[in-house]
Amino acid sequence: MILVKITYRTPKRMGDDVNNMTENENSIRILSRALKMELFSHRIFFLLENRVCDEECRDILKRLAVDERAHSTFLMSELEMMGERSSKEAGVDQEQILKKGISAITRGGPVSIFEQTINLKQKMIDFYRVSLKAVSDNGIRKILSKFIEMEEKHKRILNMSLIIARENALGQLTHYDD
Repeated sequence: MILVKITYRTPKRMGDDVNNMTENENSIRILSRALKMELFSHRIFFLLENRVCDEECRDILKRLAVDERAHSTFLMSELEMMGERSSKEAGVDQEQILKKGISAITRGGPVSIFEQTINLKQKMIDFYRVSLKAVSDNGIRKILSKFIEMEEKHKRILNMSLIIARENALGQLTHYDD
């Protein structure tokens, strides 16, 4: 089995330069990074969904891709209300990472796909938790808390899917022994 890590890199750690920003600037920066992550995550689920053969796995990935697109749309509207223009596409660097890793991930089958996407979701949850500590605006805190809940829900879905995928893989191995 080939393992490839899906990574999302932010240019700076949360907390860097926060003292030099207004609360609004900090909120915009956090929501902008969140938008990039959600767009990146949507793109991953979309690409995986279109390359996987397992129908159950495809349905789960499609559902998550739709959710990630909705998250992105919500963040874009929040940023626009704050007077910020938002990008509708993931960065070029991220697209290159995706193209390199998607093939290897799908070769590993549903188990590999779920393991990698669980790792991605955990990184997103971690980002939202750190960001929650970096803002005091109650509206932004509510948004970040809601995103933590949604990403944790996605992670639970992926963990349950991973268990089923492992059981199916084990069943196939047992079938070959007969």
